Amino acid sequence: MSGLVFQFLLLSTLQRLLVAFALLLAGFAAGMYLRRNSTAELRRAPYFVLFALSLFAVRLLAFAWSFSTTAMERNLLWLVGLVIFGGLFAFGAVSATIARARAINIDHNPSKAWLALVPLANLYLFFAAPFDLSRKPGPPAPVLVILGFALIFGGAYVQQRAEKAAARDTFGGGTMEGLARRTELEIRGVGIEEYLKQAAENMPRIRIDSETRLVDAIAEGTTLTYYYQVTQAAANSGAMLEPMVLKANCENPVALAILDGGATLIHQYDGPTGIEVAKVTITAQRCST
Repeated sequence: MSGLVFQFLLLSTLQRLLVAFALLLAGFAAGMYLRRNSTAELRRAPYFVLFALSLFAVRLLAFAWSFSTTAMERNLLWLVGLVIFGGLFAFGAVSATIARARAINIDHNPSKAWLALVPLANLYLFFAAPFDLSRKPGPPAPVLVILGFALIFGGAYVQQRAEKAAARDTFGGGTMEGLARRTELEIRGVGIEEYLKQAAENMPRIRIDSETRLVDAIAEGTTLTYYYQVTQAAANSGAMLEPMVLKANCENPVALAILDGGATLIHQYDGPTGIEVAKVTITAQRCST
């Protein structure tokens, strides 16, 4: 389980969203199946409040990520995954339960509950009139609507705070030492080869400074090679690059965590014409001498 959570942490934002939606969808399908014989109904205002309450609850799950580093250190990352993945599945199941009850209240067609999965289509479940207008009115709708909106806006605030807390944990509390500690734990979790592979895939191709641009990063086994293109002025002083790059890496806590994990880092610099200017190979042993 911990391995799966490590893999999830290394995914891109889009990939995480797809996994989350898959869990929600699975939970929704399970909820629809388990409630297949239910004839319970739900009016508009109560449905809105319950939907807002479940949304508020699922947004609280974001706080779980703020404990991921501590969980890694104590080999409890599986518990964080259980809370997150289980929570998303449960949210889907709860959404199916209340959406099905609302659909029955509208026109006794439970299949319309699937509209809850589509944000705009869900408005139909919010506003559609009940099938039987002759029934006694339920709880005061204005009060429930106000409560529902309070939960929605409160949930948005909670999620924002949770994401900031999770970001502080992900980036080591804003310090290089904290980030190095997290890097060490991630390497321990997925292995150095997988870590370097993910690092290369997610490495942004950016301009480092006015004379240097990172154009590619390739991982092969335990070796991660960075390819840079430099201006002619920088190429003319290529001899100065090696000591500068070596010093920068050997004094960087994150780079040292990667090197101590068994990696070899290679920084290759090419001039404007593609001719190699410098190639710096860095290992943990080289940094310790």
